[in-house]
Amino acid sequence: MKFTFAQINTKQDDLRHNSEKILKIIESNKSDLLIFPELSFIGSSSTDMLLNKNFLNQAEKIFHDEIIPKITSPCIIGSILKDQEGNFYNSIFTIKDSKIQKIINKKNLLDNSVFNDSRYFKEATESPLEKSILHINNKNILIYFYNDLLNEYKNFNTELKIDLIICPTNLHYEKHSIYDCLQNAKKITSKLNCDFILLNQATVNNGLIFYGSSFYMKKDASFKILKKFEEEVFVIDDKDDDFSVNIDEFTEDILEMKEALIFGIKDFFEKNNFKKAYIGLSGGVDSALVTCLAVKALGKENVSVLLMPSEYSSLGSIKDAEKLVQNLGIKKEIIPISPILEEILKAGNFPKLSLAEENTQARIRGMLLMAKANNDSALVLATGNKSELAAGYATLYGDTCGALEPIGDLWKLEVWEMAKTFKEIPLEIIQKPPSAELKPNQKDSDSLPEYHILDEILRKYIEENYLIEDLIKEGFKENIVLKVIDLLYKSEYKRKQGAGVLKLKKKSFALDWKY
Repeated sequence: MKFTFAQINTKQDDLRHNSEKILKIIESNKSDLLIFPELSFIGSSSTDMLLNKNFLNQAEKIFHDEIIPKITSPCIIGSILKDQEGNFYNSIFTIKDSKIQKIINKKNLLDNSVFNDSRYFKEATESPLEKSILHINNKNILIYFYNDLLNEYKNFNTELKIDLIICPTNLHYEKHSIYDCLQNAKKITSKLNCDFILLNQATVNNGLIFYGSSFYMKKDASFKILKKFEEEVFVIDDKDDDFSVNIDEFTEDILEMKEALIFGIKDFFEKNNFKKAYIGLSGGVDSALVTCLAVKALGKENVSVLLMPSEYSSLGSIKDAEKLVQNLGIKKEIIPISPILEEILKAGNFPKLSLAEENTQARIRGMLLMAKANNDSALVLATGNKSELAAGYATLYGDTCGALEPIGDLWKLEVWEMAKTFKEIPLEIIQKPPSAELKPNQKDSDSLPEYHILDEILRKYIEENYLIEDLIKEGFKENIVLKVIDLLYKSEYKRKQGAGVLKLKKKSFALDWKY
């Protein structure tokens, strides 16, 4: 039996775009069963457009008047269902010969730090498994939401013969998520003695990276998997004998996060109808990494950098930045900011070597970047990492300028690790002590703990919900812990005004840090 996996890249709430993409795939499909992801007609995740009656009525009309009539071969597609009481469900439709065969409504709605499904959908009631089974080519195929399956499969009636489970889903990327999903599938196929299909979207919406990696896993745990972080329409025949058995190859954390960020930047620019990016290149590792990621995502012809030295910029930093520009083959412009800084200090009667002078340098750079980007129909990429965002080590309206902060969910130690995967980044940039270079001989360690300590305190506190006393019991000095947590909360107002972050971790500053 042949299955078409439509691992599509949707546009959030863009019904016309999504329907045209779906119809194009339907028209060219030649397999026994065509499968689309969860909510593939609406987009990858629920938003407040689902509270708009005009939008909902339009969605119902397009789906029933334009999509369903053109589906003749068996097809599974995710959309929304309105019942007689006016409630809406997150639903999977199975369709054949322009008619709906079955409708499966989601039971276990996601209400967590990222999703708020119960705001939009009604939770479905329990129904017999038999109502979710399709009979195709002498196979009993169970259609089920992935989240429902994880909650219920251990209690399934094992006397019911199931040959295959198909889960249209929406899974966003977090560290280890692809590996964890394959491991879950292995447990399910072993428990139920059946094959398993998971169909995911490959898209970026609202800071979430939906990672693709749809797969077919046989009951012996061998599998075929589609591409990560890429739209793909692919046919898999269950009779093929080239199924892989090596799940452990999906555990390369830093390389996988690198792929996710490149995809995230590329999709963000495409969906906002921009092609070009501007980056402030300082000679430090953060801006170097963001520049390399942007070049991979957008092409070197679409990435421009500004070098904006002040009297405090080291010759080494300028030289290192120019070497990176040469290695990447990108456009650069050098704009010394000292003359501008002097005029502002004079006009405002601000003293030298003051906090005002330090922050003004960053704001001049932000202003120049924004002006250049505006003039060239481009977007600015901010270069702050998660450690800096957490500690407030960024100047509001300076370092924080930008439409997107690509590495805002990478700790500083991870920035160094990922930077090492780009041969274009000079070793001098990776090895130098980090510094904002806003005053003479400045180093980050003058005002922050060393990053191996800072990162671990923040990671445990933010991502693992440690208490302050837990951190102290683990051996961190009390005065350092209290200082770090104080910095975290004092800088919340900065994060509220910062650029968007691409989510990579269990808890990021994108959507799920709420304070």
